Amino acid sequence: MTKQSMLKTALAGTTVLAALLAAPSPASTQESGAEVWGRTCGRCHRMQPPNKYDARHWEAIVRHMALNARMTADEEAAVSEFLMGAARRLAAESPSEGSVEVAQLASVDPAIVVAELIARAEGDAIYKKQCAACHGDSGEGDGPAAGAFNPKPTDLTDADRMSELTDDQLLTVLKDGKGAMPGFSAILKIEDLQALIEYLRTLTDGDDGR
Repeated sequence: MTKQSMLKTALAGTTVLAALLAAPSPASTQESGAEVWGRTCGRCHRMQPPNKYDARHWEAIVRHMALNARMTADEEAAVSEFLMGAARRLAAESPSEGSVEVAQLASVDPAIVVAELIARAEGDAIYKKQCAACHGDSGEGDGPAAGAFNPKPTDLTDADRMSELTDDQLLTVLKDGKGAMPGFSAILKIEDLQALIEYLRTLTDGDDGR
């Protein structure tokens, strides 16, 4: 081999080595559990703080929602580890702060929590299709069609007003209609109306279920 060939081989090897050193390692390009959580779950839901639920409930929630979000096994494991670990850490650091709901959930079957979350997501979709045009995306009665009504559509974020209505009363209004609002009994099943009520209840506390 000539000196020129040896020099070219050495330079080529140096170039390859430099490229390998400059390239990010697989570990550095892998998304963290928090990143996967934001990218997948954030498409449909408002991101909840990790201490919204305890570790036991997060485990069940992630296991069920991973199917809807089409997570890989690695993504599911990363999100579960992130949320469960954060929930345990926050509970240990501030056992009394924001723990009322977690304490109330302690004796609840995780499947019930998952069912409620799914109902909220389904209710959200129904709301956007059937109600948002008049009541607005946030439920304040300011949808694009609201200007055509007098009085304007009900402000569904009014906690005082909504607290006066039982679920049965809301169901009656949704089924039969009231004033200018049509009833939905002909186009929505009872479980759809119940999911919609579940979602409407979240509008009064600023939690839209997403």
